[in-house]
Amino acid sequence: MVDRTVYANEAATPKLNLRQIFGRQGLDTGLCRLSADKGLLTVEMFAMLGQDLSSAKETLRKLWEADMTPLQADAASQELSVMSLAAVWQAAQALQTQYASRRARMEEDPNKIPELSQEDHAEFRDRFVRVHPDVILIDAKEPHKKFVERLSRDFLIHGIVPFYEPAEIRTRADVIVVKSGLSRNAEDLLSISRADQPEPVTDVTTLFHRINAFFMSLEYLNICAFSRAEGPLKYLQELEQFRSECPGLPFLMAADRAIRKKIFRLLSEQRATYTAFSQALLEVLNNHKYLWNDARTSVTLSKVEHNRQQFVANPDQVQEDGAPPPPHNPFKCTRGGKKKKRLQTPGKEETPKKIPKEDPTKKPKRDDRMPEKEWKLIADAAKKAMAQELVAKKAPLLREEILQLAFYLPNQGQHKAAGERGSAFFAGAYRHEGITRLRSSCRSRPRSIQAVTRYIQQKSPGTVFMSFAILYDQEAKPHRDSGNEVTPNVVIKLSDFQGGGLWIEDTIVFNAKEALHMTLPWEGTRVVLAVYSVQGVDRIPADEFEQLLQLGFNPAPVQTGDHADAPWQVPTFALRTEAADRKRPHGAPVRVRDHRQRSSGQKAIAAGYQMKKSVVLPLITTEMHSGEAIEFALEAIHPFTKDATIDSDLQAVLQEIVDHPAAIRDRRESLLQHWQGRARDLVPESERLLKQIPDRHLRRLLRGVPDDQPVELGAFFHVALWRELMQQAACSDVDLVDQIMAGMPIVGDIASSHRWAADRKPHADHLSVDSLRSRVWEFRSKVLRAIKRAPVTEHSPKVWEATLEDVAEGAAVGPFFEEFEVSECVGDDHWIPTQRFEVVQKNKVRGVDSATSNGINMATVVTEKLELPSTDANVAVIKAYRQVPIAPGHRKWSVVGLKDPGTGKVAFFVMVGHSFGLVSAVYNYNRRSAAITDILRRVFSVASTTTSTGSSRRFDQQKLQLCPDPTILGVTYDLEQYLLKIKKSRKKELFDEISMILEHEELSPGQAGKLRGKLMFGASQLWGKVGRAFLRALSDRQYSRKTVDTALTPALIYSLYKWRTLADAVIFTDGSALSSNPKDPATEMIGGVMFTREDSPKQFSSDVPKLIMQRWFLRKTQICMIELLAAVVAVQTFREEIRGKLVLLFIDPEPVEAALIKGYSAREDVCELVGIFWELVLELRCSVYIDRVPTDSNPADNPSRGDVVTGRLCGWITILSDTPKGV
Repeated sequence: MVDRTVYANEAATPKLNLRQIFGRQGLDTGLCRLSADKGLLTVEMFAMLGQDLSSAKETLRKLWEADMTPLQADAASQELSVMSLAAVWQAAQALQTQYASRRARMEEDPNKIPELSQEDHAEFRDRFVRVHPDVILIDAKEPHKKFVERLSRDFLIHGIVPFYEPAEIRTRADVIVVKSGLSRNAEDLLSISRADQPEPVTDVTTLFHRINAFFMSLEYLNICAFSRAEGPLKYLQELEQFRSECPGLPFLMAADRAIRKKIFRLLSEQRATYTAFSQALLEVLNNHKYLWNDARTSVTLSKVEHNRQQFVANPDQVQEDGAPPPPHNPFKCTRGGKKKKRLQTPGKEETPKKIPKEDPTKKPKRDDRMPEKEWKLIADAAKKAMAQELVAKKAPLLREEILQLAFYLPNQGQHKAAGERGSAFFAGAYRHEGITRLRSSCRSRPRSIQAVTRYIQQKSPGTVFMSFAILYDQEAKPHRDSGNEVTPNVVIKLSDFQGGGLWIEDTIVFNAKEALHMTLPWEGTRVVLAVYSVQGVDRIPADEFEQLLQLGFNPAPVQTGDHADAPWQVPTFALRTEAADRKRPHGAPVRVRDHRQRSSGQKAIAAGYQMKKSVVLPLITTEMHSGEAIEFALEAIHPFTKDATIDSDLQAVLQEIVDHPAAIRDRRESLLQHWQGRARDLVPESERLLKQIPDRHLRRLLRGVPDDQPVELGAFFHVALWRELMQQAACSDVDLVDQIMAGMPIVGDIASSHRWAADRKPHADHLSVDSLRSRVWEFRSKVLRAIKRAPVTEHSPKVWEATLEDVAEGAAVGPFFEEFEVSECVGDDHWIPTQRFEVVQKNKVRGVDSATSNGINMATVVTEKLELPSTDANVAVIKAYRQVPIAPGHRKWSVVGLKDPGTGKVAFFVMVGHSFGLVSAVYNYNRRSAAITDILRRVFSVASTTTSTGSSRRFDQQKLQLCPDPTILGVTYDLEQYLLKIKKSRKKELFDEISMILEHEELSPGQAGKLRGKLMFGASQLWGKVGRAFLRALSDRQYSRKTVDTALTPALIYSLYKWRTLADAVIFTDGSALSSNPKDPATEMIGGVMFTREDSPKQFSSDVPKLIMQRWFLRKTQICMIELLAAVVAVQTFREEIRGKLVLLFIDPEPVEAALIKGYSAREDVCELVGIFWELVLELRCSVYIDRVPTDSNPADNPSRGDVVTGRLCGWITILSDTPKGV
């Protein structure tokens, strides 16, 4: 029950859970108000009053120390009041512990939804009824208790209100059915999951009822009031108004989904701005009005798309395969009533309808009752419909169909040798006064011409022709066609007639250029199709020649002639994309986004390693024509061959060393003597400054020895020397020394160095410092449970001894075995421990602190983009981190916990220096390293890129490697051949480990994680992504929850075997999938083009086999898989040309670019193709740089759509594609 106290105002009203404690304890109304007046408004505040009952009572007395009379008049009554408040404290602390435990259990298992007591639920309902007497709670609108429990659980776990589909929102009128089945997670395949069966929404009324129930649940749980001011009633009113404008359930469902999903995104992505559900709701309702229009548009478009798909699936004009449609007569009038459909005998083709008896060879005459203009429109429409039907037909075309189509084609005059009668229709190319161009009919009637050319190819396969003429009752005098090519002419009979020149039975072939020919008398209507080629095919413009090919003509190959340079370059570089066909205008900049890792990406490319997509700028930065893109790519310098950009300081030092080596050596000796003297002289000054530090633990860390011992040169933080050296080096990090003296923050905003670019980047699940402080008890109990569960292993004593060494060196304080001792040390009860666990690396055991699971790293905000000279510059040992002090006020966030291996008790250590595992440690430590680099370069002229791990570490003669192939961190640097190699012993160790796993056929998750880390480290040292794709199976096993099942899967076996066996050319690739665009092919296709500076370009074009596509996962569209396959096939097809070469590979879609560059994908079919790609690259020993080409600039677009003629006209050689094995 909840207390009934009336408080002064809403701001002074305790939270609901605290008022419930007041009600259960029966706390006096006066004491409730007094607690609220003192600011005790939450359970957390009450729980923080003390560690035990006595300390809590003492704190309560101090709150009213000045005047105890408000509690009661006499001492006895005052003591009873204090006891009553102490009872509330005890209940609050128990509730906090219960909350933390329950939250931890629910985080481990999302299916666990704790039940609300019937008393609490009834209290929620009663309170709602009292606040809203105007709302009638019917079963169809009131939220179901199960849904309230689920909402409570989700809000407790995530801190925000999730998005629920209307089918998931349940009311009291619903009968909830629990569904059981196998888990969807492949790692828990044998686990049984239980979830409520969703209840679909089938009408508008049900939808409104469920939305009402959703908002009522929010008020039940004190998340958002059911009022207009908070937003729910305003939303319901606007939804009702939208209903009147757009009636229908789909519109309302789309609007509700868009609105509530937007609220969820605001709450999850901008928690700092929208701290309450009502704030996000009002923001969306007031400032995101476009969502209503988006919902209306999306539903309308979905209806249009649905109708279009139905039309494509069952078009009226397209017949089934194997059954040729009857010839269409657009002028035939049908009688009233429906005709009975005639059944067709199976296996027998339906015979076409006969041509009407009224002289089929006569063109339809216009009805005198119909205006000529209207008749022409009807005739044109009929002709287009007939032509489109013939083009779409899959069965062979019939002569009667072409004859009927010919009747609707216009009269274009007579042949030059024609007599007095007859007419003709011409299409294709024509020649006049030495000029060869395309006829206008090719542009005005493309479908009709495609139907005729298809019929020609059907009747006379392989015939070379670029023109045809349909001759209608046309007589010809004796003549020769001198403008024709020597290629044979073909005459195809279309109508039935007798006589007519050479007796034509069906088709006749003759040479019209050299042979004299004419027509002889005939009987009947003479309609023939004359097929021929004119001269000057090489003079036709490229765009018109391409159109000729698209229309189905088959011209002779173009002879380009001899050129001084490569003959293919001029036509290739002249390739253009028409403005109407472009997706983006020519010359427009390619859209790119700034990337935080751009500087690092450029350094990686200079080292021969390509990072993920969009890190660096693309090579092609403007929208080009395809010819321009080819020319640019052939002139581009391969990125892997470019020298790295060196810092100006480093460049100056290197230049000076090369130009004046002797002077540099002498100056260094002089400088070394000078600064050694300054170091000795400044010791007293540094000692004085260090002794002024008020915090004794910070003072002990920086001095290196206790206060009663003198400092030793080289073993303490030499403040005065640091300041002089940094001033001499003109370091930009002017606050570094002062911040080290005061200690550095580890949560909140990390202190800026003013060295690197500002880039404030909170954690993805960012917690503010206040939020972190409010969840102290939750995180502390969670970490303590984890520490208690952790077993004591054989390596635990080494971690314990290393931690005690930190204490001896002043980097930590402890051990403490009681929580109050830690509170006294850090000066605050609000502290969070971090679990320290062991990591075994070969013969070393390291203690690593997990600062993510306890929220510390989530509360850390990076304020600058850390830039290092190389990817290896951030390697630092744990001891180096310990030397960077933590601000005393932040030590409550640097408590580490682990088990004492001797007693098994949980021990706490308060870190004075940074822990290995803190996000802040990386940034704070590298500030000091960067300052040391400035000093070495600018003061001592040392070409330094990476610095030592700590100023107090002495020189180790054993680590010095004076040889041409030093080994650092297991990687051998061959300075003679400029190669990176894996150490032989390291390689043998990995080989033996993999062989042992394959022999025993077992791999545990822990072992998989260790092996994956070793292989990942090895792969990161190599150029390219060789082997990265084979890490997928290891990652799956590493994070598998089925620790019992350790048997090797086929994927693991394949992966391990691959690991064990472990621009001179420009390639463009592209792919096309099925679409509604008539220009796209009728099947999935891939294409690729390879260019070199010497040889003629080579292109391939091929269909994607259905057998390959059947192996891929089901997707809405397979275009990305097709594009990825094109890249793989291109490498295999051009393998001999690119072997050992520098290769630029340009591809179109960004997802494919990302997968190939990353060398890995979460989808297995993508990962398989990527693995084959890099396996081929490794086999060919070529260096491939992958970049994106804009769609309109991609020359592989044509072959990927079956068009190889465009390339052939430019002198490209067409070859057969080669698909590698395993695809």
